[in-house]
Amino acid sequence: MTFLSRIFKRPAIEDLVARKDTRGLARLLASGDIGDPLRAQAAAALVSLGKEAIPALTDAILDPERSGLAADALTKLGWEPGADEAGAMYWITQKQFSRCVAIGAPAVMPLLRVLWEGNADTQSLSDATTALAAIGQPAIGSLLNMLPSKVTGDRAAACLSKMAPDVVLTPLLEYLMDADNRGIKTGLKNSIAALTAIGEPAVPALEAALAARQLDPATYRTIMSKIHPEA
Repeated sequence: MTFLSRIFKRPAIEDLVARKDTRGLARLLASGDIGDPLRAQAAAALVSLGKEAIPALTDAILDPERSGLAADALTKLGWEPGADEAGAMYWITQKQFSRCVAIGAPAVMPLLRVLWEGNADTQSLSDATTALAAIGQPAIGSLLNMLPSKVTGDRAAACLSKMAPDVVLTPLLEYLMDADNRGIKTGLKNSIAALTAIGEPAVPALEAALAARQLDPATYRTIMSKIHPEA
């Protein structure tokens, strides 16, 4: 037992159940490390309390540390996912990302959490990227804000590059032409990478921006050299 655990004694599951403290039990879903048996015990206790535990579990499912156990408990309670963030997180735990696309805008933040997670598996990252690209417009602002990140900026760029060109080109070019954004090397690199990956469909918009003197000629040449390396 650690010094801190002696000071802050964890409440007994039985006491929380007796008090029907569903919020307290839900907090224990993230107790200790991932293998802590208290987590599974708290989940079982929540199920034993029946449907009155559902509000606490639908809050807990939004926390990546608790989402798996919360989803399992909700399934056992017969909960039906809705078209909201909790529903999207539920389908993410089940690796049914197409369901997130059907939910649309409320699924954006849960899907972005997958991109932020350091321990997300390769397939989940790919599926989350595809789902965000399919949702399109509601995800663009958050993805643009991610471009300067040295950790997840490349994932945001990959996601933006998979969107329909008529949806993403204008905001992506506006980002690239913003003077403040040009000063952030990582954001500049990732926005260029996104436009390069879009490829030929981006060329007319790039040429128009150059002709209007809105796009830096050096940036234009960099992108075009990647789209048409043979030229």
